[in-house]
Amino acid sequence: MPKWNWRVIGRLLSKYWWRIIGFVLTKLRAAKRGARGGPWQPLPTTGPGQPSIASAGDHPTCTYLLIKPSDIHSSANIYSMEVTSNGCLSGVRSFLSSPSRINTSRNLQGDEARTFIDFLDQGLAACSPLDDKYLQRGSLLLSKICKARSILPASYILREEVHIGRHHYSSGHADVFEGIYLGSSVAVKRLQVNRGGYARDFKRFCREVIGWKRLTHPNIFPLLGVVIDADKNRLEILTKWMPNGSIMDYAKSNPEDNRLRMLSDVMSGVCYLHRLRVVHGDLKGANILIDLVGDTATARVTDFGLIAMADSSTNLLSATFLPFAGTHRWMSPELLDPSRFSSNGRQTRESDCYALGMVIYEVLTGHPPFYHMRAFSPVTAVLIDGVRPEKPPNAKSLGFSDALWELVQSCWSVSVPTRPTAEQLSNELSAAVSTWVPPPVYPTEVDIDIDNDTISTDSSGLLRMHPTDITREMQGWGFDMIWIHAW
Repeated sequence: MPKWNWRVIGRLLSKYWWRIIGFVLTKLRAAKRGARGGPWQPLPTTGPGQPSIASAGDHPTCTYLLIKPSDIHSSANIYSMEVTSNGCLSGVRSFLSSPSRINTSRNLQGDEARTFIDFLDQGLAACSPLDDKYLQRGSLLLSKICKARSILPASYILREEVHIGRHHYSSGHADVFEGIYLGSSVAVKRLQVNRGGYARDFKRFCREVIGWKRLTHPNIFPLLGVVIDADKNRLEILTKWMPNGSIMDYAKSNPEDNRLRMLSDVMSGVCYLHRLRVVHGDLKGANILIDLVGDTATARVTDFGLIAMADSSTNLLSATFLPFAGTHRWMSPELLDPSRFSSNGRQTRESDCYALGMVIYEVLTGHPPFYHMRAFSPVTAVLIDGVRPEKPPNAKSLGFSDALWELVQSCWSVSVPTRPTAEQLSNELSAAVSTWVPPPVYPTEVDIDIDNDTISTDSSGLLRMHPTDITREMQGWGFDMIWIHAW
């Protein structure tokens, strides 16, 4: 063969080698799936199954995709190989630095989309919390692709059997059970999904779960994973079982423990969320759980406005876009009456900080805000009119220094830009922790009857509001959407 032909062949091979290898690997994977006689299976872990909850979802290896800047239309543009987690992290950083690669990745379909989703998920898991730019950009891309393709990363899906135990309560959109997974106690939240709207609900479920799973912080309650049974229209969320309950439960049972330290934990967790531009949207005592590590009570923020229920035609709405997704006693005026305060009605970091002021008041006094007002409408009316909780007569003995009370009042400002940040609150509470002295007497415990448009505490002390009461109040105000407290 003439010499120049070899040069031409060499140039072609050097230009298209990754396409040829990618094409061959794709065919081999397809043949392997056909030999198994079943649909695509998630990427395997390095060990047989998941050995423990602590390591569930950890993957020391991952699929690394080298994607050319050109449009991705077929598997011939993708080259896969096994690399270490450091290589995966490096690959994700490189990938997320290229807008053209990000755009083309959105065209992936089927198995290619699944492979890419796992690549991105595992690379993000290896990212340091300091990589805020990559975490934000990657999490948003992961959420969009998962929602568009109705696919969750393999690391999110729990493969071992979950043993369901005692049913604790139903909240209108979910049933909560205590269960056992891999020998450890877990809380199982089984979402109630409309049979005819499973596909739509699953897309929203993907977005919400991905937003939670990416959060890793000592003061953020971790998501262990999910269980999906499409045949039974069942979606389950698994978290660690917290026998000590909420911060209000624990404070009631342990009045000597340092409430300022627990509040400092809360502020640290919210600071982390806000640095990642994540808005909680439903901050209150019932959504802060206590995890005992040795003899130390650590507060962990949970329930990130994940589930907000509306009528049967609009299920599983994101709390970020639902004006009444939070509990009204903790909600800022611009959320309660957007038109009056020239607001779009969406939760913001500033509305979170308003709620944090209410949380500080709630934890230190032992009362929910406006506990003396039982009905929904009067509380909302006074909040909109600028009425705020009064300073307790024994404020200093409860833990309110003059500086802390002034900062809490700033949280409740109608002027959104003047509210302190979560970081400012964190700094103040961190400095106040050492000044804690348990008060000799706490205020009388509140008991509000749920049968009269009221809130109350159940046997575990969690604040509840009866769904029918909320429905009646909101319908009376002309609202069709109904929010039901999650857990």
